Amino acid sequence: MFREREINVSRVNPGFAQLRPRAKTTKTRAKTMDEPPPPAGGALAPPAQRQAAVLAQRRAGVLAASDAHVCCVSGGTLRLLSTAPPHAEECALEPALLTCASFNAAGTRLLAAGGEKQVALWRLDAFSPSSALAAPLAPALRWTASKKVGCVAFSPDGAMALWADMFGEVHGVVLGDCENDTAPALILGHLSPVSHIAFSANGGAILTSDREGHVRSSHWPHAFVIECYYLSHMTPLQLLLPLRHAPLLLTVASDGAEVCYWRAHSGVLLGTMSAARLLGNVEAEAGMTSGGGGGCSSEGVDGTALGTSGGTCIMSGCEVVGSGLIALAFAGRWAVHLCAIECDCDAAHAKLVPRPELTVALAAQPIILAHSRGSGLLCALLAWGAVVLMPAAADGTVGFDAARTRTIALLAGGAADEPGFGAEPEDQDDDD
Repeated sequence: MFREREINVSRVNPGFAQLRPRAKTTKTRAKTMDEPPPPAGGALAPPAQRQAAVLAQRRAGVLAASDAHVCCVSGGTLRLLSTAPPHAEECALEPALLTCASFNAAGTRLLAAGGEKQVALWRLDAFSPSSALAAPLAPALRWTASKKVGCVAFSPDGAMALWADMFGEVHGVVLGDCENDTAPALILGHLSPVSHIAFSANGGAILTSDREGHVRSSHWPHAFVIECYYLSHMTPLQLLLPLRHAPLLLTVASDGAEVCYWRAHSGVLLGTMSAARLLGNVEAEAGMTSGGGGGCSSEGVDGTALGTSGGTCIMSGCEVVGSGLIALAFAGRWAVHLCAIECDCDAAHAKLVPRPELTVALAAQPIILAHSRGSGLLCALLAWGAVVLMPAAADGTVGFDAARTRTIALLAGGAADEPGFGAEPEDQDDDD
């Protein structure tokens, strides 16, 4: 029997989508539209309460990316946008109040769900900007979950849609020609709400994490066979990232204070690196001054803290597939920072190596990052829109071309229309 617990967790959807639920602490959300421009290098020195407001934005954001589309929230509505110029909005999606979404690997289907216990699937293979409708685009399929849904995902081959609810159960539906006749089936379960669903690089394992910070690796497609556990965290995770270019798993706890890297399929913890030290290394190698920017806490070679001002935390991250890089967003930093992973072929040793020369400064704080493997685009959700970073020229150069940054503006009005931060209805039945 699975035991229900009342909890409000921070949820992340892996792969193309990294998503957060609506915050419940207050009825009025903090805005960042009036923040001053950042100093050179993308650094910003907000107080601790501003960092807390940015983290609240992260929990409210929704972002998913495919080769042709970006899915994000604007004014409380889930919208489908085109990644090709002029980045016109193609359509709004219904139902509203969706808090997590994911594209399949081919980008032909979009799965989304939210606190209304509704799971919806859209078929996009026959959709084009010319077919955009003024009315919200209705999903092709709907399912009703027994509890609120925290995260969604597709199986590696796209043949199954999966979602996890607040009861700790992961359900799946086989997709095919007779999708309407397929009922959801229980795939696996945890003893507390599941916050992440991800798949290993080879597609042979499904990774799930719960409110207690426990990460379970199960054989796929026979998820009842448990391969191992990754046990180190004691709080919910905000990042669960299995890597494709190395046999590693990266995790970040809800406080965003450090990154843990594990040997895949074994549950062996290889090492950790604090966010403050990682950001401090980035700035030191770039010739920046870490003492006055971003409220960061730098560490010396012996791990001793050199100074703190509000703390440093990782907000979001994703793998830049094909280049061996990890993209990270830090609270209070108006930039995307890139790091490389040094790893043995057998993953006996591994470490994060900052690449400060690849840092891309943005016009606002990135809230969520998502990478499209097919097109190589890196998408960043901001408070007022989304930014699409184009990959560097195909001459062996890694990273992204800051001169070819594309902006997708979502706000037509004031700060009240910020994506994910509009007025909310009363949160009824919140503990289900």
